[in-house]
Amino acid sequence: MYNLFGRVFLLVIAFTLLLGGWAVAKTMPKGGEMLAERFEGIDTDKDGKISKSEYIAHCEKNFQMLDTNGDGFLTREEAAQNLMQLMSEAKQKAIEKAQMHFDKIDTNNDGKISLDEWKSAHPNSPMAEEWFAAADANGDGFLTEGEMQGTMKEKVKQRRRRRQ
Repeated sequence: MYNLFGRVFLLVIAFTLLLGGWAVAKTMPKGGEMLAERFEGIDTDKDGKISKSEYIAHCEKNFQMLDTNGDGFLTREEAAQNLMQLMSEAKQKAIEKAQMHFDKIDTNNDGKISLDEWKSAHPNSPMAEEWFAAADANGDGFLTEGEMQGTMKEKVKQRRRRRQ
């Protein structure tokens, strides 16, 4: 019984820390200065050190962000809601990144990537043609955004299978 309780407790703590880090990351700028700005945000007395009380205050602020109804407790529903929001934002960022990558390769801006465009974007890859052929689902000699997304989804599935 204790072992199960201990595992559940550790899972809740890990989940809370994950969401707390996400909540802070949402408010922080991107780039190399992110860590320095995050440190400065926690170091409220600006002495160049994070004290225990500063860290606890930071954790309490994160908890309050996650406690959407403000009752002082995190419920399963709040945790699920925060996790769903995190996943939704991550998915949106992945889509935006894939679209930027597609646009970078599609040099003639016709909404399709030809084999020549693909090889130009991957000049040192001996398997570029083979990968292109595998991604070209309808065999028309061009990759659409949909074919690229389908290929990327398949790669993610393969990585997950290898980890299991």
